[in-house]
Amino acid sequence: MREPVDQRVRILLDKAFRVVPGGEYNEVRRQLVSDPEKPGMVCEAVVPDGGWEKLKEAVYPAQCRYLKVKGVDPANPGDTVVALFHEDSFHLVRGGDFITAFLEIEGIDPATFRNILSGWLDPDKAVLGSKIELLA
Repeated sequence: MREPVDQRVRILLDKAFRVVPGGEYNEVRRQLVSDPEKPGMVCEAVVPDGGWEKLKEAVYPAQCRYLKVKGVDPANPGDTVVALFHEDSFHLVRGGDFITAFLEIEGIDPATFRNILSGWLDPDKAVLGSKIELLA
């Protein structure tokens, strides 16, 4: 029997504009990235066991670093899609909603998020006063 989903994780998953069964994901992803009018970028992550705390430690920093490498502002990822694999489906969340969910769940403002983000992008920087303790 599966454990119930952490309510904070549920807030993030509920931001999905579409939920795709795992077996259909590759075709949907292909359509998203090959749209001739507006090709998109899709980032993928697995929602780990362990609730929100584990997800925020494992998924958010890695996704933000990936966006930065791809030339996308991680604090404002626009129409980038984050495909979150949970149970048997992919939850497709727009990049902006992915960040908004973090702000809502953590109860922080965009300036505080940028401070946290700077620690993720450069772990040698100390982030003082944030609600998240970063370990270098």
